[in-house]
Amino acid sequence: MRPEALEYLGCPACHSPLHLEEIQQKEGEHILFGKIRCEKCSHTFPIVRGIPRLLLNDIRDYDWHDNTIKRFGKQWQTFREVAHPFYEQQFLSFIHPVRPEFFQGKVVLDAGCGKGRHLIYAARWGAKAVIGVDLSEAVEVSFANTAHLPQVHVVQGDIFHLPLQLGKIDYAFSIGVIHHTPDPEEAFRCIAKVVRQGGALSIWVYGKENNYWVEKGVGLLRRYITSRLPHSALMVLSFLMTVPLYLAIKLLYRWRPLQKFLPYSPYLSHLVPFSFREIWLIVYDHLTPSVAYYLSREEFAGYWRRLGIEPQLYWRNQNSWAGFGHIRNPIKLSKRKLNLGSGNFPKEGFLNVDYYNRDHADVIHNLEIFPYPFEDNQFDLVEINHCLEHLSDPLRVMCEIHRITRPGGLVRVRVPHFSRGFTHPDHKRGFDVTFFYYFDPTFKGGYTGVTYKLRRLKLHWFGQKYLKKLTLKPYLFYPALFVGYIIDLFANLSPFLAARLWCFWVGGFEEIFFEFEVVKEWKLPSAEAFSEIHQAMAEELQTQ
Repeated sequence: MRPEALEYLGCPACHSPLHLEEIQQKEGEHILFGKIRCEKCSHTFPIVRGIPRLLLNDIRDYDWHDNTIKRFGKQWQTFREVAHPFYEQQFLSFIHPVRPEFFQGKVVLDAGCGKGRHLIYAARWGAKAVIGVDLSEAVEVSFANTAHLPQVHVVQGDIFHLPLQLGKIDYAFSIGVIHHTPDPEEAFRCIAKVVRQGGALSIWVYGKENNYWVEKGVGLLRRYITSRLPHSALMVLSFLMTVPLYLAIKLLYRWRPLQKFLPYSPYLSHLVPFSFREIWLIVYDHLTPSVAYYLSREEFAGYWRRLGIEPQLYWRNQNSWAGFGHIRNPIKLSKRKLNLGSGNFPKEGFLNVDYYNRDHADVIHNLEIFPYPFEDNQFDLVEINHCLEHLSDPLRVMCEIHRITRPGGLVRVRVPHFSRGFTHPDHKRGFDVTFFYYFDPTFKGGYTGVTYKLRRLKLHWFGQKYLKKLTLKPYLFYPALFVGYIIDLFANLSPFLAARLWCFWVGGFEEIFFEFEVVKEWKLPSAEAFSEIHQAMAEELQTQ
């Protein structure tokens, strides 16, 4: 770490400036080992092997999607090369319409810098300072690849708690990162927050359009098999898969007359100039994370517009979205995520609500009492995990959640399946996969009057893993976890068939997971409302 980095780095908890507390070892202009401190909140952070480790938690405490962080770290430690003739043009396509001259004199952030290849181009194009942040051990590779560049600073940090001072970043970009986080929109908001007013932002994500077979086919393979393989085994498997893909690209997709007849042509023809190792990296990259979100144009545009940013969106290779926009107003991040029934497991970054104060809930409220103490359309995300089954009127609870969630917001519900729902003495009911019918206006048998669009539905044989890991011995937990993955794999091919025919054959399912999108229609105010508005305006004019 160079001391000049402290001009931009900030405490991940409060974004206050950091001060160098101790230098233990130095080599040239780099501090290799030492400590830095936040004077405001007294957090102390180590510098290890030249990299400030600005994390609020131990790296082992992060468990995004079954060690996705660790696996990406392994990826970039293996595929560590940064000198490739096509990287520059590829980077420009990720941040379209930004051109090299845009970087001149700017302080730039790469949120999720990986092995650091984009940091090199940002520095080469004249950036005043370039800060690369990554949560994985890829920072070791990134630091090694950029240590010779005086304006580049590599930091280990969490994208949800970026270790930067607010208002210092002129331009931030994030390439292929937020769709691998637990909450892509929140990650987007956290990046936008550190950009100064008038600054700019570029984000690239996987697109939903034209990616159905990748999302459903490769996604299933990735979630249940390849993301769980050891690194060496995945290297071998991805190599074997790369061989036929490489031959197809080089022999078929290079011929322009053939391209329009070949599947997935805009993307695969784009890879024609790439070497075997680069295509191997792409295959490995698609197989290593357990979860990747694929965003439609509408979803991605919503991320920007909910922050008051009008984006320029670019459909890259007809399978992904690159977005660019200017920060017109400061991004304020209040707690716009709600965790209802937080119990013994309050969530960081959420407003936690529970009936008891034993676990330091932010709001104490009985969920049986309506209305809840929140405004209409207040939250972007509401989660209610294993709580509805304890309440006497879950449909009314869902109606209340609908009221306090903004249009297009997400509601995530975890409840016990009926096949295991009554094993707990305090459970009032079990739930079926047909629960979402009650929020569909076309369902004549019991539509509640509020509309949710079902986005995801999953059956889980082995539910509440975070709790089971605390209560079960390892020799019981891990075999049960493995069995659960196998059963879930078959059950979620058709949750309706599993619930109807064979749910009891495996001892029942412990959990159903629903993800809903809130749908609200704008309605013309009534004649009485218009009359009240008119009368209020008339009274105001008279007082003037």
